[in-house]
Amino acid sequence: MSTTHSTHDATDHVDARFIGTGNNSNATLHYDYYNVDHYFTYLDYPIYYYSHYFHIYEFEAPIYGYLWPALVFMVSGSNVLVVLGFLRKKMQNPTYLLLISVAISDSLAGLVTLPGMFHVYLHSNMLLTKEWCIGLMVSRHYISRAFHTVSIWQSLLLVIYRYLFLCRPLVSRRWCNMRNTFVSIIVIYVLGFIFHMYHAFNIKATDDGFCQWAIEEPCVQTCVYIWFSLLFVHLLPSFLGLFITMPIIIGINKAYHNFTSTNSISSSAEEQKHKILTKVVVIISIIWLIPEIPYGIYYLIVVGQIHNGQSIFPLEINRKIHLSYEVAVIISFHCNFWVYVLMIRRFRLALKRMFQFTTCRNAQLSESADTASSTNQGNGLDLPSVNNLERVNDPQRVKTNASDDISNTRF
Repeated sequence: MSTTHSTHDATDHVDARFIGTGNNSNATLHYDYYNVDHYFTYLDYPIYYYSHYFHIYEFEAPIYGYLWPALVFMVSGSNVLVVLGFLRKKMQNPTYLLLISVAISDSLAGLVTLPGMFHVYLHSNMLLTKEWCIGLMVSRHYISRAFHTVSIWQSLLLVIYRYLFLCRPLVSRRWCNMRNTFVSIIVIYVLGFIFHMYHAFNIKATDDGFCQWAIEEPCVQTCVYIWFSLLFVHLLPSFLGLFITMPIIIGINKAYHNFTSTNSISSSAEEQKHKILTKVVVIISIIWLIPEIPYGIYYLIVVGQIHNGQSIFPLEINRKIHLSYEVAVIISFHCNFWVYVLMIRRFRLALKRMFQFTTCRNAQLSESADTASSTNQGNGLDLPSVNNLERVNDPQRVKTNASDDISNTRF
């Protein structure tokens, strides 16, 4: 979901050759990284079908093949509950609308990567068709990265909203409404996909038989994209979010004193509700910044080395750092759910009602099935009994039974 993974593939010096065998229908692929003492050899793969090599390290296969899908499904399942819980009428305000949108973008950032992850990492499939190579690269470097960027920008907007709500209540009342928030979310989604449009047209299936992001020489368009991605996806949002969050943490009590006096809120319960929501936003901001700030600094070092023509870290180290970042990001997505559960009482009540409704419906369906089964069995034959036929033909009984069923669904 970030940029340096492919950059390292592109800047690492490789020497690859396809050597035909016999009738040229099969080939041996020699893949040699300079300064690495081993290379990989594959036999009996048709060149015309398995034509592009995607390098996988041993530590990547179990994490991306097994752990990553499990985390993505866990995040997506919990975010479904987040969306259903925050869509309640009593929880419809700009802050909750942004939290819903963040949950959706977080889930989609992981889900779009699963087909490629299953195909490549689950069975350590390093030789890919051109179609699979393009699908893997587009899903990871364009679509997933766009959704992740949307999540980052929405998290920043969430912090800005809360800061205005506390410190600039008049500005917040004018601009931070449901309509403007919805429009802002749509604009962020559009800008996120436009921002990473470079990856939609940059072909990663190279002519020399590799599946990687290759940087052109001289580096012009790619370097422009890398610098923009560094500044507007990682560094500026992270440090701006930190800069806005710190005053909220330090002066939250003073800010609420000014807020309540400005808005004439006399209800302590209402004040407590707003204070809890602010704390939720602050905690979510901290969770978002924990993986982003270190990775942004690391990314700055790598981009600076590329720009100055210096040798960067070895590919294996870059892959380990990138993998750690992605796992940390997907875990941070799931942490948001538990923040809502632990701190927002209305969200807990909404979840409780949803689970109660599901349990009651299952119990009613099971009871109805058992009743129908017992009454329809007579003399060992699955035939309706006389009493059942009488009840069906009796309009008054039908009406009574219908009213009983309706009354049983009320809680």
